[in-house]
Amino acid sequence: MTTGFHFVTHTVLFVEGQPVGYKIFQEGDEFFLEPAEVPDHSMHPPSLTVMHERDQWSVHGTLSQDLKDQVIEDLSALSVPAT
Repeated sequence: MTTGFHFVTHTVLFVEGQPVGYKIFQEGDEFFLEPAEVPDHSMHPPSLTVMHERDQWSVHGTLSQDLKDQVIEDLSALSVPAT
């Protein structure tokens, strides 16, 4: 993880139909979502990087539109000011 990010909160996202805990970190308009360890070792949830620019969210680290939609919904609800 990039230095300078500070912890914001936790969330749960569904990856391949399984709930996965994520820690959310922020630096300015950039967020980093780091997955918790998953008991099912055959599943490898992605680390995600999210940018918020000009009222648009850009999610990197997955091709799953469902996962991207979950991330955007959770981050939009946070109302975390940029630092």
